[in-house]
Amino acid sequence: MGWKIRQIEFELKEYEYVKEFRISFGGSSKTRNIEITLVLDDGTVGKGEASTSFSIAGETKESSLGFAETVREIVLDEDVRNYRKIFDKLDFALRKAMALKAGVQGAIIDALTKKLGIKMYQFFGGAKNVIETDMTIGIESIEEAAKDPKEYIEKGFNMIKAKV
Repeated sequence: MGWKIRQIEFELKEYEYVKEFRISFGGSSKTRNIEITLVLDDGTVGKGEASTSFSIAGETKESSLGFAETVREIVLDEDVRNYRKIFDKLDFALRKAMALKAGVQGAIIDALTKKLGIKMYQFFGGAKNVIETDMTIGIESIEEAAKDPKEYIEKGFNMIKAKV
């Protein structure tokens, strides 16, 4: 008992950046992402997140949230151990909501690995037990851009990407 998905919720959350982030498409000081919470019948919670981008993938938060009922129809009462079967159904139904699909898949794997008593990295082969990411320097003045790498290196980032 405890492997079946009993609930899935979608919440739009807003986050403010420390400073404005500018790329070629424009600038932003905040973002909104869809947080996904999936609950198994024993109370185990899996979390996922969808960060949509209309300019890159043609998705909006609103269009993705429009698939919430479709997702519920696919995943509710399914056993997370059958994640590949669930993913195949999501692949077909969410082909116009790829960020949402990835977020739902993440929530399913999060719940599954918690039930199995392992970390996600172990589930995916265990080659690395950390995820390394970059810090991106947006389009900004030369003076500001020159300060950023030093600050990011001091914070532990080994990879830095610069937008030009």
